[in-house]
Amino acid sequence: MEIKSRLKSLWAESTPPPYNRILVCACVALSFSFMYVFWGPIEVIAYGGDSFVYSVKDALPYLALTALAVFLAAAFLLRALCGKVRDISLSVIFSLTLGGYIQAAFLNTGIGSLDGEAVSWNLHKGEFYRDFAVWLVIFAAVFFARYINKKLWVRLISGASALLVVMQAASFAAVLFTLGSKPAEEDLASYSLTADGMYEFSKKDNILIFVLDRLDYDYIKEVEAERPDFFKSLDGFTSYTDAVSAFARTRPALAQLVTGYEETAYKTSAEKYYDDAWDYNNGGIL
Repeated sequence: MEIKSRLKSLWAESTPPPYNRILVCACVALSFSFMYVFWGPIEVIAYGGDSFVYSVKDALPYLALTALAVFLAAAFLLRALCGKVRDISLSVIFSLTLGGYIQAAFLNTGIGSLDGEAVSWNLHKGEFYRDFAVWLVIFAAVFFARYINKKLWVRLISGASALLVVMQAASFAAVLFTLGSKPAEEDLASYSLTADGMYEFSKKDNILIFVLDRLDYDYIKEVEAERPDFFKSLDGFTSYTDAVSAFARTRPALAQLVTGYEETAYKTSAEKYYDDAWDYNNGGIL
């Protein structure tokens, strides 16, 4: 009977309710869906250079509709809960949202870019422990605020949720404003190698360069070990064993491999990198 009574108390609703349940649920649900479903993907696409075959404008309506659906579903489910169960759920979702924002804005530094290169995670144990401590403090603070003062807790999660939405909405507006200043696809094409003239040869000696972007030479060694005669038909070619691309996509990979320039790789915009690469040493080896 005591266990049944305790479980029932988790669902018991205060009378009168200590806060506007619809408003709080809506604020927390909106902040969560806006950050994780809408703004997070938008930011990745906007600053992903040419790593995506679609633009922010292409993805915008789909992300907006998905975020709206998640918001409505989350707000409805939170409002349908009662008593301490709702309070715990609100605390967890708000903590996840606040923790995710702090993680993305302040803690994700020094690890490097997710460009396909191996990351030495064992060298980042200090950051892992720090991040875990930060997340632990966030969850503990939110639940402690709910325990000591429910009105303070309500103001905290509703006000902070609204503030997070406003700040990220301002960043989103800035991204939309700068979209028009980016060069068009046809402008970026001027920095690319094309097939124009590829079948035209000199009457004298010709040098042919086959660029296999993102093909690590370790794979070549594996093929040679398994099939020693595999490359015999390529007699007369020189294999460069130390030319590995710093990029995962063909266009920037060709710019870097042909010009040898990678100083500002991942440190500037795509169009700025192309300008720097082809201007480097009067166009590298060209």
